[in-house]
Amino acid sequence: MFIRFRGPRPWSLLLATLLTSAAASADPSSSGTDDVVGLAEILAWADAHAPALLVVSAEQQRAAAGRAASSSWLPDNPTIALQAGPRVLPSVGEGGLDLLIGVSQAIPLTGEQGARKTAADADVDHAAAAVREVRWRVHGDVHALFHEAVVATARRHLAEEVLVFQDGLMAIVTSRIAVGELPPYAQALAEVEVLTARHDVVAATQAERRVSLNLAAASGWPAGRLPIPNDHREHPQQPPPLPHLVELAEKQQPALFALRQQLVAAQAVVAAEDRAAGFVPVLGVQVTQEGNPPSQGGANYIGLATLQVAVPSFDTNQGGRARARAEVAVAVAALAAAQQRLGADVASAHSELEAAIARVDTWGTEIVPRSRQHLEVLKRAFELGEIDLIALGVGRERLLSVQRAALDARRDAFVAGADLERVVGVELFDDDGHVSQLPASASAADNEVRR
Repeated sequence: MFIRFRGPRPWSLLLATLLTSAAASADPSSSGTDDVVGLAEILAWADAHAPALLVVSAEQQRAAAGRAASSSWLPDNPTIALQAGPRVLPSVGEGGLDLLIGVSQAIPLTGEQGARKTAADADVDHAAAAVREVRWRVHGDVHALFHEAVVATARRHLAEEVLVFQDGLMAIVTSRIAVGELPPYAQALAEVEVLTARHDVVAATQAERRVSLNLAAASGWPAGRLPIPNDHREHPQQPPPLPHLVELAEKQQPALFALRQQLVAAQAVVAAEDRAAGFVPVLGVQVTQEGNPPSQGGANYIGLATLQVAVPSFDTNQGGRARARAEVAVAVAALAAAQQRLGADVASAHSELEAAIARVDTWGTEIVPRSRQHLEVLKRAFELGEIDLIALGVGRERLLSVQRAALDARRDAFVAGADLERVVGVELFDDDGHVSQLPASASAADNEVRR
């Protein structure tokens, strides 16, 4: 005995209403605050507004302050000494006034100030290299997030197509139940599929919004607005040969360049600290008035040149010199580790990109665009009774899994390309308005390998 339901259950209507409402609230396009942008546009924006760049650019002022502190060629201000006091002669019952006026100035003869200035200039160069490193890292992050957002939008569109498909299928199931071609429980199964499809739309919409928010945060996009990537349909490009990329990374990788500048700055500090341990003479001039009374011939005046030198016997700037050499050791180790790891990082990113492109080529470029057509073929077969509801569900899930895999492969390929560019340190691909910076020699070698 079958219990026949003539319409949707009340609980299913309520749940469907809640899911539809949630999907509308989660849809970025419903807010009216979206900006459709291309890759080149958002990369240019991030280059000027990314929060990470604002911080590291502000840190350059610290290095500039160090340069200002070392700009003077004299380490200390001149010292003026003034002494005055009465001279009393009880034997004659008279007195006078003794005065002493002196001026002294420390004169660096060890070259410490010049070494300090050189160290400050090296620190400024290191700060600029750090800005370049962060700028390139932001570039790679935004590039990868852009392509993740493109695929997230495609997945939302796919989920919406499935929902349309399930709504149409619900009408077919209802009509076939009415004429006795299907048992009543088929309607319950169809309702569950509709609710599942609406749930998937909500989840896909939120996933798209999450990626867009991450893209906005990484690029410094204006608050209250979301960057929505344009329809990016370019096929991922094959990477240049690995040996050329490793050679290029050794020359162009911003992180490696920043580590080299860090080593130069540390070595400059060592030179300055070594010179700080030398002699720093203090030269001066002193004029003295001996206030003799008139009966004793009046005042006498004495002029002296003075020289003071601190003998570096106990304090030879041991602490400063040891700390400076320790910083050099750290910089050398960091640079060596980065150089040792660079080849493996480039090889890994290169392999990831090649594998992702192979996955894209496996699926081809027509699977996702033809999803609606494939779903309609399944629905038509079910409507004609060629397949039952279970076979329809299995076929739909298989089709959707292939479409999702194709989208994931496309996302992974473009993200891997962005990661490879990040590791190498230059643009490698002509991609949606931003042009490859690959040297002509590497491009020619790449073409030769492909031939």
